[in-house]
Amino acid sequence: MLFKTDLSKSSKDLLLQLHLEREKILKLFQESNRNRIQLILEELNQSIINYCALFRGFAISPLHDLGGLSEMFSSQFHPSPLRRMYKFEWTDSIGERQLTIIGDSFVELASILFNYALWLMKWSTSFTTATTTRHRRSSKSSSTVNFNPNASRGQPTPISAMIKAAGLFRFIREYFGRFLIQSDQDNIFGTDLDPDIIHAYEFQCNGEAREFLFLSMMGSKRKQFKQKQKKTSPS
Repeated sequence: MLFKTDLSKSSKDLLLQLHLEREKILKLFQESNRNRIQLILEELNQSIINYCALFRGFAISPLHDLGGLSEMFSSQFHPSPLRRMYKFEWTDSIGERQLTIIGDSFVELASILFNYALWLMKWSTSFTTATTTRHRRSSKSSSTVNFNPNASRGQPTPISAMIKAAGLFRFIREYFGRFLIQSDQDNIFGTDLDPDIIHAYEFQCNGEAREFLFLSMMGSKRKQFKQKQKKTSPS
């Protein structure tokens, strides 16, 4: 985020706070320690909430800010006059990873949420692998992995991660789509924020969530069958 010099102290403090929160988010996106995955997820989720709460005025006019998340991005609001005041640096996750500088607050918000959704997809795969490894070490009698979204209350699961990622992609597509197409980026099509690419990610997340749910149901049935066999087998 590129600062301007002719600002009041409170404005500079706000921009500094945004800068620090953004740097924290980008650093957490790069975390790969599976042993800290739960803590990273909690920190990342809170940092994104903090950043979006501070940054919303750069995207939507305060006179039309209705307070609610869905209301905030309704078709009746007006973009903020600060929308194109600052420039932000991003690289695409597909194609050539070339640094792009974009002067559009909607692209910034969409990119933050897009990368959060990608991180959740990556975390889901890592969680599944880690869970499988731990389970195989702790039990030789069964290879079932528990994908149940309610298996441990308060703990994220592959299913809940994929559902949340799908919701983020859908939110970007439905509420940011028309503004992204109007952005000053040379060509939004063929990039991460291409509506078709976002839609494809949304379908993928929903599909993988259903796959995890199917595996959970199969594992539950297998467990019930084994318990039934133990009860009916002669002692």
